[in-house]
Amino acid sequence: MRPLLTLALCLSLACGDDDTGGADAGRSDAGRTDAGGAEDAGDAVDTGRTEDAGGTEDTGGAEDGGAEDAGADDAGPRDCGPEQPVDGPAALDALAPDPYGRPGFRSEWQSTSDLVATTAFRVLASDFTKPSDCDDFCETSLFADGDIPGVTAARGGGYDIAEGARFRLRFTVQFLAPAGDFAQIHIQRPCTADCPERARRCDEDMACYTEGGGYCSACDHEPQQRCACVTPDGDAPDGTDCIIVTGDIAESGRCMDGFCERVE
Repeated sequence: MRPLLTLALCLSLACGDDDTGGADAGRSDAGRTDAGGAEDAGDAVDTGRTEDAGGTEDTGGAEDGGAEDAGADDAGPRDCGPEQPVDGPAALDALAPDPYGRPGFRSEWQSTSDLVATTAFRVLASDFTKPSDCDDFCETSLFADGDIPGVTAARGGGYDIAEGARFRLRFTVQFLAPAGDFAQIHIQRPCTADCPERARRCDEDMACYTEGGGYCSACDHEPQQRCACVTPDGDAPDGTDCIIVTGDIAESGRCMDGFCERVE
């Protein structure tokens, strides 16, 4: 069941889309917390947003699906606010909100300000206190979204944070049937960092998302059926294979008029 859940999480959330351009998808540090503790389980599910896995919230119309004005430059200025120094996992845990919340789209996740490490340290999923709104077989996972200078995956789980590394943390709880709740902590590029190639900055949260389907879902808040057929260059041609995820079920489809239609 775990491989299927992993597939459902990744397909429904466009794993690795935010703050990257497609890097480090699939690497996470997970700590299971349903037994009262939080052991570090090393590699676990790659995830992002699962709440609306079968048909994300439609904000009315598909004409702004993230393709028409893709490729906009990342010119400033940006109001990123002051940096906050951190010196270890306890400082990161102290910044975590409670509850995390269950927003339907990545741009709505709670976020810290830009952080700067004043010393080198390692952080694990188990270093974070389980949020009060993660109570159904809760599993806690820690992810690094893309290539972040000074943040590297550690052998055996977790991430090594170099002195001087700059980053942000994002938080969300999402439910994936039938497994239960996933409390997710994402390490992302700081607000001050430029977007990678083929990524766009979302004005709502000042994060970067991959042009096409990633930006369409995270920032434009279009339904999954729409974003499955949006590419960095525009709508996918009719007949292009696509995938629709409902719960832990991934179904094949084909793009038609800019939407993914299930194949009977």
